[in-house]
Amino acid sequence: MTLRLSSRDLRVYLTLPGGMSISEARHFLSQHRRWLAEQIARRPGPVEVGHGVTLPLLGLPHLVAPGPG
Repeated sequence: MTLRLSSRDLRVYLTLPGGMSISEARHFLSQHRRWLAEQIARRPGPVEVGHGVTLPLLGLPHLVAPGPG
């Protein structure tokens, strides 16, 4: 069984092996509720984009500035 949280839209994905019951899946989720809440809380909030703002991209800060054209 795997449980993951999408980094794009915070959707939760639970992958079950064949033959596993829904009640077993619910039990697994209830056991991992705290972990899931912690992962959601650790996600950064929305970032305002505009001139002069520094955004993280691939682990490095990048300044938003107008360019030619």
